[in-house]
Order: sequence, then structure tokens, then C-alpha cells
Amino acid sequence: AGMADGELPAGVTGPALAEGEELKFVQQNVSVSINTNPAQGKGILFLTTENIIWRDDADPTKTITFHWRNVLMHALSRDLTAFPHPCIYCQVKADAEAFATIGLGEVEMGENDAEG
Repeated sequence: AGMADGELPAGVTGPALAEGEELKFVQQNVSVSINTNPAQGKGILFLTTENIIWRDDADPTKTITFHWRNVLMHALSRDLTAFPHPCIYCQVKADAEAFATIGLGEVEMGENDAEG
């Protein structure tokens, strides 16, 4: 399960936050796939009052950050014909003209998570 209310797991350093930005949720062991590219590796997902941030475990300089308002759509997906394992599917506006499809895969989801 993730850590809510800005709690960081032992040994985890949080991301740099802007003034007034607060850490709200942390989930370890999250892989990210962008468009049709394979998973970017395992990392930590941080949700703040402003941004969604993923940081690679193996290379902490490798991060993906976008403002939550750039998420055009998100859904829980358990369709194994679309993606090899259950994931959180997101469409993210990358700039004025383009958007990316991001799968936050292998997120621990309980049966109740899909109904919330």
C-alpha cells in the first residue's frame, strides 16, 4: 500500500517541491511505460498538490514530472490484451499539440481499489 499524507518510507528522499506544494502520496515499486516503449524500470511515484512525479530507483536523476492538470484521462485497466498486467492508464498532454499515453504498471491494486 502507498503512504498517504506526505509520509516517506524509511530511506526515501522526497522530490524537490515548489513553495506551497505538498507531498500527498508515495508508492514504491512502480514501473512506467510511455506510448509503446517498454517499461522504464522500477521507481517511486510521488503525488503532490501540483505534480505527478516518477523517479527511477536505479538512476534517481531519471524522472518524469508533469502537472496533474495535464492528465487528460486516467483509468484502472485490467485488460491483459491491451497491456501485459493491470495498470493505471493515463493520457497526458505533453505540449500544446501532443500527448503521451502512460501506463503506471504493476501498481499494487486490491479488489476494492477498482470500485472506489
